[in-house]
Amino acid sequence: MNQISIDYDTLTNRVKFKGDTLAYDELFYHLMDSDEISRTDTLMYYSRIMAEKYNNEKAFLDYFKAFCEKNNIYIDYPHYNRLDLSRLPVNSKKEAENWLHKMLDKKIITEEQFNSVKR
Repeated sequence: MNQISIDYDTLTNRVKFKGDTLAYDELFYHLMDSDEISRTDTLMYYSRIMAEKYNNEKAFLDYFKAFCEKNNIYIDYPHYNRLDLSRLPVNSKKEAENWLHKMLDKKIITEEQFNSVKR
């Protein structure tokens, strides 16, 4: 198990209020040992903060991977042509497409990768 070196609250505060990438990485690896539901929801929460507030590229990818895991969608970076969003409910599909569009705008993925996603 990945034990955290400092308390959980300190880590989360460093992520939320400072964009501390070391704290984010430690939190990420700690959460990977959690049960799936806790892991995906919590990872989505903190990775979204790091992505949107602090423009962290890894967090954009972490968020989307957690989203896919939560929705039982197979994701194999960088093979977006294998990503199939067609079976998602409308709201979830819209959320996924919006996130992919953000990743495209930030140049984390290419237009070719974006367009290769099955919708």
